[in-house]
Order: sequence, then structure tokens, then C-alpha cells
Amino acid sequence: MVGIVFCAQLESQWSRLKVCASDECRWAFFDSSRNRGGTWCQMETCGNRIKSRAYRRRTATQRVRASG
Repeated sequence: MVGIVFCAQLESQWSRLKVCASDECRWAFFDSSRNRGGTWCQMETCGNRIKSRAYRRRTATQRVRASG
């Protein structure tokens, strides 16, 4: 890990080293996206979980509003 951090500093890519936004994960990852907008270590796992939870929360709120 120290080697990766050192190389990122030398190559001016320090800003691409990030921590996963999932509170359950918090793994470090290298953001290889073009716009440096990566949020999760893996979309298939962490990103999908977070987006699914947000969707369920939104639809549950909409159902409560519609029935009340």
C-alpha cells in the first residue's frame, strides 16, 4: 500500500486514491474514471447496494404518501 501511495504522489495522481463511500466497506481504491468521479470500490457490490437501498427508501416513501 505504501508503494502505491508513493507512486501516486510521484505521478501527480494522488487525488485518484479514494476511500469507498459505503460505510460497510471503506476500502481504498484507485479511481480510474475519466472525470475522477468514482465513489465506490466496485459498482457491482458497494454501488449496487447503496443505490438499491436508496431506491427502496424512495419507493417506500412514495407508497406511504399515496396511501395516506
